[in-house]
Order: sequence, then C-alpha cells, then structure tokens
Amino acid sequence: MTPLSRRSFVFTSSCALAVPAEAASWVKLGKRSVRLVGDHDVIPVTFLKGDFRRIKLKVRENGIFINHLEVVYSTGGNDRIAIQYNIKAGGESRNIDLRGGDRHIRSIHLSYRSVRNSKGRSEIAVYGRR
Repeated sequence: MTPLSRRSFVFTSSCALAVPAEAASWVKLGKRSVRLVGDHDVIPVTFLKGDFRRIKLKVRENGIFINHLEVVYSTGGNDRIAIQYNIKAGGESRNIDLRGGDRHIRSIHLSYRSVRNSKGRSEIAVYGRR
C-alpha cells in the first residue's frame, strides 16, 4: 500500500464511522394485536417518530397474509402498496421503500387475512428506517 492509499483508507474509514448509528437502525413505529377473523386494522404512528424512507412488518404469535397496506402521511398524502405477502409467525416482510417527499407517517392501514390453520390473534409491528 502506498502512503497516499493508506491516507485514503484512513479517511474513508473515519468517514464511515461518522454516520450516526440511529440513521442505520430500525425504529419501532407501532404495533397492533389483530384478530385473525378481521380483515383491516390501523396502526397509528406519532408525528414525533420522524421521517422514514422504508418500512417493514414483523409478525408474532400467528402467521398472516398481508394483501396491501396504505401509508398515510402527516400531509394527508398516502402510499397504497400491494404487497401480497405471507408472513409466518416470528417472521418479517421485505423492506418496503416509501415514495419521496414528506414521509412523516401518521398511520398505517393494513388489509390482511389469516393464513391456513391460524386462529386467534396475531401481533403486527411496523418498523421504519430513516
């Protein structure tokens, strides 16, 4: 390694460390215990949570099939996302990118159905990434 490349390596390494840890972590936006006989629920998100670029869902207790979700922003705009995704108990969805602009989330509306042999309740948590 030449002296110049060593300096470049040290500079890029120190820049990578300068990224705040909170920017790279997932933040829990909210959760909801849902009855698997239902088909729609809303997870409210407080405005203080901030601006997010992507979200994902995590499921506990029983599996669930998400037909689509709608992300409602504080400005009144929304994203309607058809994901058609089966999430097993203890599993999570793929990362879902949100559109540009103001992404302060007010609520997340879920349309879902139970998966075969699932009874009772399930817990759905929504996580956001800045």
